[in-house]
Amino acid sequence: TITFLAGSTFDNSQGTFNNNGKIVSYINDLYCGAGGIISFQSDSHYVNHATVTIPSELTITNSGGIDTSNGTFTNKGTFNFRDTSYISGGTLTNSGTLTNYNALTINSECTLSNNNDLTNSGTLTILGFAESPKGRTAGGTLSNNSGKLTNNNKLINQGTLTNYNNATLINNDAMNNSGTLTLQKGSIFDNTKGTLTNNGTIASYIDDYFQILESGANGKVVFDKGSNFVNHAKINNASGNTLTNEQTLTNATEGE
Repeated sequence: TITFLAGSTFDNSQGTFNNNGKIVSYINDLYCGAGGIISFQSDSHYVNHATVTIPSELTITNSGGIDTSNGTFTNKGTFNFRDTSYISGGTLTNSGTLTNYNALTINSECTLSNNNDLTNSGTLTILGFAESPKGRTAGGTLSNNSGKLTNNNKLINQGTLTNYNNATLINNDAMNNSGTLTLQKGSIFDNTKGTLTNNGTIASYIDDYFQILESGANGKVVFDKGSNFVNHAKINNASGNTLTNEQTLTNATEGE
């Protein structure tokens, strides 16, 4: 473990720092290299107690864990997860380009917040709740606030995944929801090339979305045992059409 306390200085401008241990930092933007190169290898764990902002011109490749429970961590550049990685504390905010190429896990009580371009080309897992000595903790969260979230391989949601107004969620392969998937009014879910398998809760604020999902959303949608569709909008079943539900359909509001 190497700890950089507030007020200290680390000058790496002429060097390369290879890490597969634990770095605890109270220095702003130490993660960006301190003027040189920091290589985060597979067993790395970066614990941030300061402010990290990756600028637009910088490309960062990360392996291992990031804990920013007591700080802020924002990517405005290009951020790549190459090896097994995890968000182990706090919120990682993406306002640039973030890509997962291997296995990325969002731990319980942790958040990945996307405001621009987030692509999964490996396995992205959002963990559900966990039991602790203090009781049950909240699950992990992926918030697609704006911009685009694209799944090109496997996206597993056991926690909370929300697609907000003006955001786009594209599933090009396999997406499994056993937690809560929320599709806000004004958001887009494109499942044309993928399969959504659900045995959790889908909460929809989009009119007639139950029928759209039942028909596959232009791809394939499987409602497994335990599925719950919660409607916060309007469902209009036109004359001559048949609406079939084999799991749980909950009408939470009369719509607008």
